[in-house]
Amino acid sequence: MDYSAYMPFAMLAVIGLIAGWIVGLLFGQRGLIRYLIVGVLGAFVGGYLVHQVLNISLGLGSAFADQVAIATIGAFVVTLLARAIAR
Repeated sequence: MDYSAYMPFAMLAVIGLIAGWIVGLLFGQRGLIRYLIVGVLGAFVGGYLVHQVLNISLGLGSAFADQVAIATIGAFVVTLLARAIAR
């Protein structure tokens, strides 16, 4: 069985978990599912903001590091928006 078709989703999950964990440390949040949801949403939001709206390239030297940084930026924005809506 060929699992290569699932690799983009697996990488998105890994990047989302890392980004969600970093933002969780900043905001004092806990939970694996929360990390995953915030991180994956952050990857989409961050990708849109960085590439479409701001049109910048981070250039951290590694594509993986770039994606984690972008997802972390997006997860930060998602968390701020969720907190603003919750109030």
